[in-house]
Amino acid sequence: MNDHCDLCPMKGKDVTLCFDSARTGCPVPKSWYANQLREQVAALKEQSKYDHAQFNKEFKTMVDKKEEQITTLKELATNLASENKEAAKQVATLSAEKIDYLRFDKELVERNVALTTENKVLRE
Repeated sequence: MNDHCDLCPMKGKDVTLCFDSARTGCPVPKSWYANQLREQVAALKEQSKYDHAQFNKEFKTMVDKKEEQITTLKELATNLASENKEAAKQVATLSAEKIDYLRFDKELVERNVALTTENKVLRE
């Protein structure tokens, strides 16, 4: 059997009747095979159109999702940058307050040393 015999309506029937259409014994005309092949080509073209349309639709959906993710990430980055600026301001403020407290502690230690020294002098 040749490749076109897979299309043959006689397939699975009496094998002695199913010959290559070039041979005289084949009961199926060549035009039937040509029509079958045309139908298969048309079906493949239609499937290809669907496959391309489906691919384009899925690709567009994927691109839209990625763009949405990018937008979300940009917003998060902007928010983080803003929060980092705020945090930097808070750190600067806290650092200034800490310097003030350290200066105050230093003054207290110096006063304490002076008072301790004065107290010693007064005891003597």
